[in-house]
Amino acid sequence: MKNIFQEIIANVFSDIPSKHTVWLDSIGDQDDLLALHAATYGLEKALSDASLSPQTLSKILDITEEKSAPILLRLNEQFIKFEYMDDSLENNILAVVYAFHKQLYNNYIYLFDYHANQPEMTDSVIAPLMHNAVKQTFEMLKWRSFVNFGLAPKMWLQLHRIYSLAANYDLLESTLIEPDFDHPTPTLAGRLVQTFMLDNLQQVNLSRIGVAVACKLLQSQLLHVDISQELNPLKYLFFVDIEKDAGAKRMRHFTPTNTCIFWHIDNVETYIANIIERKFSANSLALLDIEPHHTKDAVEALNIIHREWSRKEYLRQRRKEARHKLTTTANVVYGIHEVCKRIYAHENGRLNGASLSADGKTLDERLKGHTTQIGEPNAIKGGQNHHHWVITDESNQGLGAVANRELNAWISVGQILGLVLANGKSEVIIGVVKSTRPKTNQQMQVGIELISRHAKWVQLKPTGMVQADSTLSAHNFAALYLPLEAGVTSNSALLIPKIEFIPNSPYEISISGMIEQITLGEPIDSKDDWVKVIYPR
Repeated sequence: MKNIFQEIIANVFSDIPSKHTVWLDSIGDQDDLLALHAATYGLEKALSDASLSPQTLSKILDITEEKSAPILLRLNEQFIKFEYMDDSLENNILAVVYAFHKQLYNNYIYLFDYHANQPEMTDSVIAPLMHNAVKQTFEMLKWRSFVNFGLAPKMWLQLHRIYSLAANYDLLESTLIEPDFDHPTPTLAGRLVQTFMLDNLQQVNLSRIGVAVACKLLQSQLLHVDISQELNPLKYLFFVDIEKDAGAKRMRHFTPTNTCIFWHIDNVETYIANIIERKFSANSLALLDIEPHHTKDAVEALNIIHREWSRKEYLRQRRKEARHKLTTTANVVYGIHEVCKRIYAHENGRLNGASLSADGKTLDERLKGHTTQIGEPNAIKGGQNHHHWVITDESNQGLGAVANRELNAWISVGQILGLVLANGKSEVIIGVVKSTRPKTNQQMQVGIELISRHAKWVQLKPTGMVQADSTLSAHNFAALYLPLEAGVTSNSALLIPKIEFIPNSPYEISISGMIEQITLGEPIDSKDDWVKVIYPR
């Protein structure tokens, strides 16, 4: 069947102007990243080419998807294989692959808008565009989830608009005919809920392997879903408010509105439960195409996913827990600029001396020499702003520490901290000083509120002043992205140097090479040299 599809593609090539067939023809003949980068540029030019009819643009998209599929599969496998890789290579892969999916998405949305506004909209034309737009949204979310980053602002509203139109025209049960006919294809409702449920896992901060496992589960098991507009707490478990720019939430302690839609995924929960009951046998894991050396991470991820999606096992701790005693040490830096530097160093120091450069080698050649860091994950060079504290107790919401008063005279309530615990997994904990109390022998008891265990270094650039005055040039500055974390925060946020923050202003944000335009509102917290603001999503 795939050969038939390829013959069809060859026949329609003659309808496409030569300036576009050049880059279409070159896909697959270059290094994978270069090929995707060129294809992204070609798609952008095709979208802006007023001489192309919607039908011709649609053919270009079909050919691009067909020819880029093997490249995307290879990059996905390579990215998952190496949990930690050189930061420049990781960012390069993320940026190029994400930009490709985003451009495909933009092209499909353009065609969707065009056909949706025609006097006589044809189901056979609009339905595939809906499927493809949702499919690209899922791919964008997958790649952003690899770095604990949700969808860009306004994208959920676009997805909800697709749902509303599909519901009005009875297209939710439609399926998309794809080149690979060997696998069952999901309905449009299934694709939408796959995307909703992947976003629902943002708060548990899955590993790279965990994200891959979640995607395979959703795409193989969640093919047909009953989406209802009627509230039934006994039947349905998750919901989305289609008037809000947000993904799925669990139905607990919420006030339903007439703009909410509901569903359950009991079949997926049962599938995961069966794998767990079989004690993660090789046969059960093989169904998810999990490599043997990823088994441990996959098992951990499946347990987490099952708890999040289960009707019975789900538990979200909201109350502050009692602290338990702990004796370990922590390396501490303070101040928003130093904490940003610590996160940046952490993200860029995960290789044991291996530098992967683009010195004319293909991506495969560069990855062959890749080795992940082992041993002494917490060895940090000291400096003027590096302090050592004793951690005495901890809870899900914070830490208790003892510090020398004379050596830590800078300590004050509201100070932002970056801590690496000696018994930790080399993660950098972001906290804020909530209390201080003098002790004997020049010691001080410090209470620390946990802000994040998964902070990500990002770059921001204000764009509002530049738009108002073309003679100005904005500068980049470092900040921290704080993802959703179960038991810690219910909203993703940004931690920004106070001196750089302009409320209710547009910014360009770059995280792992992925660039978006956002508008930041008023801060939800502000102390010392930092502000915390909700990340718009």
